Amino acid sequence: MKYYINCYTWNDIIPTQYIWEETCGYYALRNGNLMYKILSNIKSCKSQKEYIKLISTSKYFPKLISSNQSIKDIKWYKSNFIEKKNNLSGNDIINLNNKCNPDTKLDLLYNSNNIKINLEIEEEINYFILYRKAFKVSTHWIPIILHKINNQINFHILDSFNTTWYGDKITSNIIRQIKNRNPSIHFVLKCKDKYTISVLNMIYQKVSSFILLFLIILFLVFVTLRS
Repeated sequence: MKYYINCYTWNDIIPTQYIWEETCGYYALRNGNLMYKILSNIKSCKSQKEYIKLISTSKYFPKLISSNQSIKDIKWYKSNFIEKKNNLSGNDIINLNNKCNPDTKLDLLYNSNNIKINLEIEEEINYFILYRKAFKVSTHWIPIILHKINNQINFHILDSFNTTWYGDKITSNIIRQIKNRNPSIHFVLKCKDKYTISVLNMIYQKVSSFILLFLIILFLVFVTLRS
């Protein structure tokens, strides 16, 4: 039996996390849990076209892509975790998720080599929040969801900071680990490698954010001096 791996990167659709925000843990929980709710209601589909339609017509999808809703959601998560307002540790993420989303099974992934998926189960959702060790300044958390329906493995990436997509080192390694752990199975990779375009898009977004931040600071300094 063949297994098909389909990649879906939602970074350009979900609300953006800006460089001056230190809330990637909250973004990760917010985006990951909403997508988890969407996928939990999809038990079967006849095609990938229908699969995407079921996602986009879910009652949770408008919330997932809404910037205003994102602000409300992050405030709500913060109100449930008054001990720490911004940077979250791995334990913080697990504790906050257990408090706010007790029915959601979430695992932290510090090493993409440890990824696991049970191919014997007909329909299964594996929900991870991945820590990128490449970021030395502060922790960065990214929701990764593997949704298996029959012989289709759907790989969802939801990075509001837009630093992770299919084709980069981490996601490529996750797919490689799935293949290596199941050597007797033939996998067909149905993912478009948009690495170059994604890198250029990320650079553009970050430079634009830096310019915007600089202009805001410049304006505040100007107003202060004028007063």
